[in-house]
Amino acid sequence: MVQDYVQRDMEILSFIGRFSFVTRSQIEKEWQRRGTSISERTLRYRLSRLVEQELIVRTGDYTYFRFYSITDRGMGLIGLSGNATLPKHNQIFHDMAVVDVARQVMVERYRTHELVTEREIRAAGTAS
Repeated sequence: MVQDYVQRDMEILSFIGRFSFVTRSQIEKEWQRRGTSISERTLRYRLSRLVEQELIVRTGDYTYFRFYSITDRGMGLIGLSGNATLPKHNQIFHDMAVVDVARQVMVERYRTHELVTEREIRAAGTAS
């Protein structure tokens, strides 16, 4: 059952929803970039809560990487259209690099740029 959400839960959900999947480390880096901090313990708690409420799913090799992907239910909550997707095993490292490079080049290096993801482009194209 969907609980009351604090602003940070919605921000985490929105960030995850921008990509096919993200790692916890990528979420932590995004919050550092925003100039706010989120402790590892708090982030683990919030991610677990979002998983329990079926707004995101956690997949991956628990000894190597854990990936967080938004569900259809989570997409609906933050107003995204389209279908939720899980990471494809043969594209995991490519997709991880895309998130990291996009963040670094478009957001950290050129701070005046806005990062627009493929999912956001597709959603804008179908909204017309």
